[in-house]
Amino acid sequence: MARLENSETILTLAVSNSQSLRTTVPIHIAKKLGLEKGDHVEWDIDKVNSQWIAKIIKKK
Repeated sequence: MARLENSETILTLAVSNSQSLRTTVPIHIAKKLGLEKGDHVEWDIDKVNSQWIAKIIKKK
């Protein structure tokens, strides 16, 4: 799996009274996935060896 440079983001609270977290999708990743404002995405994770791999699926 290729590692992209400058792909680090910071997690913040989604809203002040929630335990959900929010982050920004870096623009080069959004472009690669064809994501635009208002799109819905599905998140999933798998453990491969000792690393967690996040899957981001653009919903129609």
